[in-house]
Amino acid sequence: MKPACSGAGNSSYSGEALILSTRRFFLTAGAAAAAMALTAKGPASAQAPPAPPASSPSPKPPPEPSALARELARSLQRDLPQARLPDDLVEKIAGDIESNFDIVKAFRKGGLKNSDEPDTAFIPSRGR
Repeated sequence: MKPACSGAGNSSYSGEALILSTRRFFLTAGAAAAAMALTAKGPASAQAPPAPPASSPSPKPPPEPSALARELARSLQRDLPQARLPDDLVEKIAGDIESNFDIVKAFRKGGLKNSDEPDTAFIPSRGR
């Protein structure tokens, strides 16, 4: 097994484990692996005919932003005058904030137990 990253002092390879010394190299290796996986799947899926669109009712419009979401968006407009955010963009940002509130509610319903662990562990090491 060869190391995924190359470069002096950036990684060390000992036995079965590859130890990446910085988070940047860890993320670079992960991005490279993901890109390789996508390119491997790309040509096969590109030749498949597109699926016909399912007849579904028209998507319902997003709910109106709450007062909290509007105020958070307006605070961006006030606090970042150099951004020059127009009112219509602030309203769209408020809608995005409101949709994120729904995502948070759904996420919190899942709940984690104390015994739940991440799939992978990031272990930084110091250079030799």
